[in-house]
Amino acid sequence: MLLSVPWSTTRGIYSFRAIRRHDATADGQILREAWIAGVRAHYPGEPKPGYIAPWEDTPAWERA
Repeated sequence: MLLSVPWSTTRGIYSFRAIRRHDATADGQILREAWIAGVRAHYPGEPKPGYIAPWEDTPAWERA
């Protein structure tokens, strides 16, 4: 999503520039995938289901 935000110039006149809103959900999904890969690579034996649950099955409190 693009947002227009005021950007001050050196003369005190405002212009607008577009910025892209940070998508924390996508970042969380990437981090979760990396976490699962790390657990599978380094955890001895069978990890707990919660350790390797996909993003969709992760509890809301953990995604916040």
